Order: sequence, then C-alpha cells, then structure tokens
Amino acid sequence: EMREPKTLTYPTPEESIAQMKVPEGFEVQLFVSEREFPQFANPTQMTFDKKGRLWVSCMINYPQWLPGAAKPGDKLFIFEDTDNDGKADKCITFYDKLICPTGFELHQDGVLVVDEPRIIFLRDTDGDDQADEMTQVIDGIATDDTHHAMGAWEWSHGGLLYMLEGVAMSTTLETPWGPFRSKGPSGAYMLDPLSWRVRHLRTPGYGNPWCMVFDKWGQGVIGDGTNAQQHWTSPLSGYEVTARRTLRPNFDNEGMRPAVGNDFLYSRHFPDDVQGQFTYACVINMHGLPRFEMGDEEGTAGYSGKRIENLLDSTDMFFRPVDPQIGPDGALWFGDWCNALIGHMQYSQRDPNRDHEHGRVYRLVYKDKPLLEPELQADKTVAELLGQLGSYETRTRYRARRELRARDKQEVLQAVDTWIADPATDVNQLCEAMWLQESFRQVSPALIARIMADDDFHARAAAVHTVSNELLRYPDALELYKTAIADPHPRIRLEAVRGLSFVQTVEALEIALKVLEMPTDYWIEYPLEHPLHALKPLADE
Repeated sequence: EMREPKTLTYPTPEESIAQMKVPEGFEVQLFVSEREFPQFANPTQMTFDKKGRLWVSCMINYPQWLPGAAKPGDKLFIFEDTDNDGKADKCITFYDKLICPTGFELHQDGVLVVDEPRIIFLRDTDGDDQADEMTQVIDGIATDDTHHAMGAWEWSHGGLLYMLEGVAMSTTLETPWGPFRSKGPSGAYMLDPLSWRVRHLRTPGYGNPWCMVFDKWGQGVIGDGTNAQQHWTSPLSGYEVTARRTLRPNFDNEGMRPAVGNDFLYSRHFPDDVQGQFTYACVINMHGLPRFEMGDEEGTAGYSGKRIENLLDSTDMFFRPVDPQIGPDGALWFGDWCNALIGHMQYSQRDPNRDHEHGRVYRLVYKDKPLLEPELQADKTVAELLGQLGSYETRTRYRARRELRARDKQEVLQAVDTWIADPATDVNQLCEAMWLQESFRQVSPALIARIMADDDFHARAAAVHTVSNELLRYPDALELYKTAIADPHPRIRLEAVRGLSFVQTVEALEIALKVLEMPTDYWIEYPLEHPLHALKPLADE
C-alpha cells in the first residue's frame, strides 16, 4: 500500500539563503525559483550559452517515468535576465518531452541531450528559442537505474564529449561503428560528435561518477557521486583494463559526500586568495560546497591537495546543490534540487514525499568587487573568439571553444595559424590552438613539435595527450612517444605510456617499458599495466 505523504514545509528561497554560511565578504543571491516560474523544478545540469543565458535541464519525473502515466515531461529551460537586476525574468521552454535528461550540452547550432534510452540532437531552426527539429543520434543508453544513467556531461578542450555513467548499468550504444557495450564498470564515455565514435574510461572503486571538469591545461578531474573522491583521468583513460580496483585520489576529501558537479574557481570577481581552488556540490553529510587546494604534486607525475574552509555550508536539509560553475559574470552559480528525499536506495522509487515542484538557482557573489562584464560569444568574429581563449576565466574559454567548434572549419584553422604566427606566442595559447585543431581533427605536427620544445611541462603533457586522442589521424605518433618516454618530467612520461597502450604492437610495448629506465612513481606505474593488457592477445597466440 502507498504511504500517505507527510506534510513537508519547504523553506522559501530567502529562508534557505538565511541558513547558508559563506566566508567573509561573500553572499548568496537568488537567480530563479519555482515561485517566479512554477514550471521550474528539480534542476539537474546547467550551462551558459553564447548569449550568456542559463540553460537548465529539469528531471521532474525522477526517479523514473511511470509507464502508462502522462507522457514524459522533463524539460530543458532557458532563463534570461533581460533587465540586468540579477534575477531571471524570462523562462523559455526549449523542449518539454524528455525522459530523465541527466546530461546535456550545447553543440554546433543545437543541443545534445539525454532522452532515455537515447541521445537526441535538438535544433531551433526558426529563431524562437524552442526546439522544432529532433534527431535521434545514439540509442541504447541503460535506464536500469536513472541516477546512474549517462549524465554530468562536459566538453574536453579538444571537443570530445565526456558522459559519466554509474556501475549499476548495462549499456549498448548503437553507433555507426557497431555496438559499443559497457556492462557494469562505472566511468566516462568519450564521444566524438564528428564521427560518433565512442571510447570509455573506467573509474575503479566508484559507484557512480557525477562530476567532471578540465583544468587550464586540459587535464581531467572526475568525481564519484557516492564517495565524492576526485581523480585525475589520464592514468585511468589508457587502454581499458579490468584488473584495477582503485586509484589514489587527488586529495583527501574528508568524507564530504556525495558530489554533484565540480569546478575550478578562476574569476577576477573573486578575491585573490580563492583563485584556482576547487569545489564540488555536496548533498548528504553536508549541504553545500566544500573547498580544496589542488595542484601539481612535487616530484611526481600526479596531483595533491587538501581540504580548506568551506565555500558554503547550510543547515537547510532540503537544500541539495548541483552543478556549480563560474558564470559569465564571474559569480559561482549553482542549482538546488531542493528535495526532502534524494537517493533511491534509501527510499522507495514511488515514495510520495518525493518533491516534483521545487527548484532554485543561486549565485555566490563577492560583495567587495564588481561583477564582471560578461565576455559573450554571440555575433563575435573568429578573431574575437580566439582572443577569448586568453581569458583569465576558464569557463569563458570553455564557451569560446564551444562556439569556435560551431564555426567554419577552414576559417577557424586559418585564423589559428595567423594567431600563433609570432614565434614568441605564449605556450598556453599554443595549446589552445592545438585543442582547436584537435576539435576539427586536424592536428599539425609542426605545432606539436613547437609545444614539445617548450620548458613548461604542462604544455608538453597536453601535446602528448592530444596526439593520443588523435592516433587514427597522426602517423608520427610513435616518434613523439619515443621522445616523450624519456622526458625529464614524469607527467609527460605517463602521458606517453597512456598513448602507447592504444597502439597495441610489440614495438609500442618496448617503447613503453623504457619508462622503467628513469625514476618511476605511483602515478606512472599505474597506467603501465594498460599497454601490457593491450598486448595480451598477441602473447596468447
């Protein structure tokens, strides 16, 4: 029998803000809630478009659409603040027929979104901000357990779409290259939206990865929803092996869990002592945003860090922050799933106390500095967009890359050549140029050689990583790996081992084993197993 729902009184947005504790000088402001737009509830993922508008996917049917009930009605909204008062005054329903949109991202002139059990591509062809064209691009996403479903999407710098999936699933994606099966290991799919090829990386020891972000140099950080540990993706993303049980996390998160979205704090709006710190949204044993220092680990290939004072902590038990990210104005934006019940191990799928009516979006602002004038991408020339790749804010670069990928390939690649023509070009800019070439699947060996000659090890590691992503189109990869495997910095040697695992020849293994001729560390030894596994079929013959 169904239990009667309890009478639960949800705090108003103002009452919820009053329960949030933030560091000196910060304050939380409401951008939008169900009060202004009753159709808005259960926000899951967010992103900003080229006009600076906020897109939010809402899973009102969570945890599962009840078959036979009214048609699925999960929604993708666009919120706009037209009078610049910091609050949304316009809510546009882009599309309202989705089933559990656990992930979405803007792509080319439209949006890719989960519509379980498939990925669809939505376009607005007449300019009214409502989808009028729907194309199914991939089918076969597992729906066994919707909170493990393929979500928390993030573009890599080089234009691969990372889509995270938990352990409780059995997915068989129908792709033009045949079915891509993944039964059970949690991890991330790397989708190439130009060819629809798919790869997968495992996250051993995870229940359910729910957050992914890339640092300034294109290195990925993936976070488990369940235990909220954050891991570096390069050691995990070589040739896929089943033998792994876990990887050392980037820092001790002191058990703050689970994590729903993460970001690096790069914003000129924030004070200097916050820059480059790392945060994620936490929804059970604290309600808020814990904060961490994270950086290169001295003397090894990897990373290390530590927990510091929380960015936000709330005593409102219904406050469930999601998907924090630096917005175009430099504030830290985050959604609020706003629910008495969340997971569905703890409660019945159909528990009547599940809320389908509340949802908020807030932003964390610093009172002593003005908000930024947003750098938008709409109506900008290719040259202006390339200029945004030098922006201090990593999220501005993210949006600029996304818009450049939507522009004419030849025009962008020619502009890139001009942009880096000066021999004194900054090496991070050279990497941005390389990532654009990767995005169009046309990496220049001359640019790779230029980056590999630079003193900054972050850049050399990025170059080897890009070549490994582009192996199908990069004939001289082995020559690069021969150089990289003897690089003085261990991170480049690790990237070489990762790349060599995909080559699957005896020669590649011989090059990979040369890594043992120099000092190794935990991080390098970890992916060395991958090329050995890759060659096992040859050894068995």
